[in-house]
This record gives sequence, structure tokens and C-alpha cells, in this order.
Amino acid sequence: MMKVLHIGNVAGVASLLIRGLKDRGIKAQMIERKKHPYRFPSETVVDSSVISFLFYVLKLSQDYDIVHLHSLPYSLLFNIDILAFKALRSKLVVHLHGTELRECHNKVSTKVALGICDQVLISTPDLFLYYPKALWLPNPVDPVFKSLENPQRYGKALYFRKWYEPEGERIVRMKCEEMGLELTVPNSPIRYSEMPLLLNQFEVFFDRFNITSLSKTALEALACGCKVISWRGLIKDPEKILKEHNLEDVTRKLIEIYEKMVGHRKSRAGGESVLLGSLITFSASPTVNHTLGNSLGGFVSFFGH
Repeated sequence: MMKVLHIGNVAGVASLLIRGLKDRGIKAQMIERKKHPYRFPSETVVDSSVISFLFYVLKLSQDYDIVHLHSLPYSLLFNIDILAFKALRSKLVVHLHGTELRECHNKVSTKVALGICDQVLISTPDLFLYYPKALWLPNPVDPVFKSLENPQRYGKALYFRKWYEPEGERIVRMKCEEMGLELTVPNSPIRYSEMPLLLNQFEVFFDRFNITSLSKTALEALACGCKVISWRGLIKDPEKILKEHNLEDVTRKLIEIYEKMVGHRKSRAGGESVLLGSLITFSASPTVNHTLGNSLGGFVSFFGH
């Protein structure tokens, strides 16, 4: 049986992958240093300093075939944890989720750290722009997100403030006024367990506009039956997108990545490995010169205003 240790839980992705891996007979564990404010499902939380946590997971990793590290820990000098894992000869996956790569891709420490990893994964295809050697593993959508019958959702829109999109709320409010939509902008974090019901209260979800990929929340909104407006306008192929982000399919692809890393051999626990699914590749170069104003243009006609 293969044994995999996930460290970190960016956007709740790790907790979903852990669930999928366990369903397929892989011994998987997830560990975090701090509980996330959105209260994503978690397994082990070690409330400690960065250095203490590093020593803890380095020792723990010796019992696993693969270490799957979520996000570049750019708060640590020169990504010292990646160097430490490799010094211990760990099979190491670094899973990049966005900001850490967009902001740090030109740093020498980032290039060195990614260069010594066994595999680099990215959660959205726009990140190929910053690290073309990566593999794209789509963000899985939790099956708890599904559309519920709610006639009261019509005419209502939802938008979450984003630190990297300071003008977003102002422009979304302007567009909602033009479209006759009642806009809600939450002022505090929403617990993950409350999100399926919340998303089902709205007809329209406004995603980010200055990043050319759908956020994980936008994927969840699609699953809940929302009309999603993003950098490319109204999403017109939700079924295709949701199939691509199906938890079972994403898990199969991750297992194949793991199997390639360990050479289709028996794991440390002596169990036989299996080969499942096929890797996702993505060759198109993402375009990043969209502006917020241009992205929102042309949506009025969809709503008949």
C-alpha cells in the first residue's frame, strides 16, 4: 500500500485529495500548522512555530513514500524545507496554488526549490505562464456542492472581496445595478460547511477578473447551479468544466503521477501499486492582459437588460 503525506491544505484541496486517495486504498495523511479560518476539513493540526513544525514533519515524512507539499513556503528563508526534504531523499511533490508562484517565480530560491522537486503540480492552467514544466492537476470539486431547488435565488448575486482585486467590488456593484441584481458581499469568512447552502441562495456568482482561471469557489458555484461570470465573461460550458474537476477523475490522475514517481514499484509498506487514469496536459499559453472593465463588458445582454 502506497503511503502519502500531504502538508498544508490550501483552499481545502488537500482534504479532498486525501479523501479520494483513501477511497482507493492509499494510506494518506494530511497535516497542517494552523487551522484555516474557513474551517476546511482537516486531519492533524500542529499549532507550533514554523521551525518546530518543519522538524516535526521532516521526522514524520520518513514513514511515507511520497511527501506532497501544498504551496511554496516562501515565509521560510530560501525554501529551506524543500531542501531539507530532498536531503532526506524524500519523493517530493510541490503543489502550487497561485499567489506563491505568481509573486515569487523570478526569485532564485523559488527556481532552485522547484528544480530539485520530483514533481511540480499547478492547480490552474494560467500558472503554466510562470512554470511551464509543471503538470496541471485540476482543483477537485467536493460532491457536497450541488444545485438545490430554490426559486428565491433568482435576481441575486454574490461576490467575495479579494485583496488582489481592489477595484473588483466597485465595478461588480455597478454592473449589478445595471443588471437589476441584488448583490451580497460577505464581510467575514464563511465556513466551508456552510458554503453549499450559501451558494444555492444566488443566481449569479462573480468570480475574479484579473486572473485568467476560475477560482475553486467559482467551480463550487457552478456545481450549485449558479451562473458564473469570470474574466472570460459568462461561463457557458459548466458541465464540461465540472467533469474536468470531478473528484474521482482528479484522484485517478494524481495516483498515476504518484505511480510514475515511485517507478511502479511496491511501496515501503510492501503493497502492490496500480496504474490508473491518464495525466492532464495543457498546451495553450494563458493570456493575462485582460482588464477588469473589459471582462465585465457584454454581460448585460445575457440578463435581458
